[in-house]
Amino acid sequence: HKLSKYNENSNVRQLKNFDSETDIDEYSTHLNSLKHDNCSFNEIEIIRRATIDIDFNMLYLTASNLMSIYYDVSFKLIDLLKLKTKDSQSSKLLEEILEKNPLENGRAACIFHLLHAVFIPTAKKSTRNDKGKKSTIKYSIRDSQQSFLINIDTVSQFEDVIVKKKGLGIPIQPFTVVIGQLLEPKYIIVYFDDIKYKVLTIQRAVDVVFKLFHTFNLLYPDESYILWLFIQTFFYNIHIKTDQSHPIISLIISELNK
Repeated sequence: HKLSKYNENSNVRQLKNFDSETDIDEYSTHLNSLKHDNCSFNEIEIIRRATIDIDFNMLYLTASNLMSIYYDVSFKLIDLLKLKTKDSQSSKLLEEILEKNPLENGRAACIFHLLHAVFIPTAKKSTRNDKGKKSTIKYSIRDSQQSFLINIDTVSQFEDVIVKKKGLGIPIQPFTVVIGQLLEPKYIIVYFDDIKYKVLTIQRAVDVVFKLFHTFNLLYPDESYILWLFIQTFFYNIHIKTDQSHPIISLIISELNK
C-alpha cells in the first residue's frame, strides 16, 4: 500500500519516542523516503502534516484542538472584535466583513488578522536612524500581523517574500501565506524550513503553524507573541511555566467563556 511506509515510520517514531528536538534534517529524511512508495505530491503533503499531528499529540496528550473549537467560537470572536477594535485600519476591515459576509476562509482570515488589534504587541525592537542613532520602539499591530500571516496577490510574489525574509539574516519562523484577497483566499500555504504545506482552511494553517512551533521547540515571534499565547491557552488549553503574563489574555478568555 502507498501509505505502508508512513505507517512503518509512525511506529518507529513512537518506539523511539521522537521529541520536539528531533533534528529537522532527520525528520525530512523520513518524509523523503516516502517518495519511493510512489506517493503523489498531494499524498506526501498529507503525510507531512499527519506526522506533525503525531508529534504534537505525543507532546500534549490532553490538549484540546483549535479545529474542533474554532467554528462555534468564531461568532463570539466577531462580537468581541466589534467591541475591542479601535485601530482605524482594522475597523475598516471589520466593516467589510460585516458588509460582505465572505465565505468561511475569508471570514477566518480576517478574524485572525483582526485579533492582532486586540492582542496588541508590547515587545520592543531596536532600530537605527539615518545617522546611526539607536532607538527602541514598540512593535506595531502591522508588525504583529506580518509575522503571523502574509497576504500576497499572486503565486510569483511568494519567492519575493522568502528572499526578503532570508535577507534579514535571522531564522525564518513558520508562518502562513494567503494568496489572493484576504476576504477571498485562492491558496493557503504554511511555510517552514523551505517546505510549503498547502492547506485547505485558515484554521488548519493556524493549527499547523502552532504545532510546528511546539514540535520543533521554536519560540513564537516577538511581534505576535501575545496572540500566539492566546491561541495556545484558549484553543489548546496548554499552560507552560515559561509563558509570559499578559492580563489581556485572561480578560478575553473570560469574556469568550461567558
